[in-house]
Amino acid sequence: MKKPLLLLLPLLIFLFSSNLLFAQSLPIAIDGEFDDWENATLLFEIDPIAPVPDGIHVQRIWGANDDRFMFLKIEVDSEITLLENNPLVLLIDSDNDTSTGYDPGSTGAELRWVFGNRKGTFHTSSATHAIQYPHIRLRTAPTVTSNIFEIAIGRDTHPNGYTPSFQADTAIIHFRGDGESHAAGAYTFDPDPVPSPEPIPLGRFDDSDLRVLAFNAWNDKLFDEQFTDEYKRILEALNPDIIAFQEIWDHNAAQTAQRVEALLSSGDDTQWQAVKHDRGNVTVSKYPVQDSWHILVGEQQSDGHRLTATLIDLQEAYNTNLLLVNVHLRCCSGGEN
Repeated sequence: MKKPLLLLLPLLIFLFSSNLLFAQSLPIAIDGEFDDWENATLLFEIDPIAPVPDGIHVQRIWGANDDRFMFLKIEVDSEITLLENNPLVLLIDSDNDTSTGYDPGSTGAELRWVFGNRKGTFHTSSATHAIQYPHIRLRTAPTVTSNIFEIAIGRDTHPNGYTPSFQADTAIIHFRGDGESHAAGAYTFDPDPVPSPEPIPLGRFDDSDLRVLAFNAWNDKLFDEQFTDEYKRILEALNPDIIAFQEIWDHNAAQTAQRVEALLSSGDDTQWQAVKHDRGNVTVSKYPVQDSWHILVGEQQSDGHRLTATLIDLQEAYNTNLLLVNVHLRCCSGGEN
């Protein structure tokens, strides 16, 4: 007799209870690569002989942790974009008590996240709180279409300002897809410390290398004195020759070049030059700018396209020129355009 796709949670916990003995702290990087998941705990795997219903469903769930994050890796049966146009809902019973939280007596989830809407809710005994990515330090990858995704949720976060996201050593993880499909498993945090990551050297492989930096300036925060020390530290550490800034909405090219000069001196023999044609992109260069173009104009520009091409003269140093296209990709539901 074939087993149904919809399995009751107590049965799932029973089937996968042996995995609780092998919960694994791992140095997972949320980068869209999955080689660091080799030793992760399998929390759920769909019955391979179960009938396959229509729609999108989670087939496997893996879990891991370090001292700062819970990590989840999921495999779905269709290629999707995790950030939009999908039915996936994550529910976490973070106090290991089904009588509390969302849907008490069933999932009892304190945390509910709707991936396609890019938002969720946090449930306490007294209130329901709307949450967004920063409230739980949520990170996901890849950001392009895939059928495998990795997810990180901050363990030391307090979504409502005072209640911890995780209140027990064991959390019950649920993923809902289309229809009645429901994947779930239990994960017990591993207290073993994870080795600190090796620092990534920021120096150039060769002193003659050209360094180009793409930098989203976060809503003109480059010009906010509150963040001067942070921007100065980043620019000095990376020491770029050319910078492609995005989200410089309210400052022109000359202002941007002046600001960069204040944060990272171009030196005695050079001067930062800047180009701005579209609404938010500014290209700044230590090398002479020969020409520049707004790639999309007219009606297309009114649609919010942000692409500027800049021809940079590198003849003296590299015996060539560089054509750099500064692009600000759309977020959220902008991919339809």
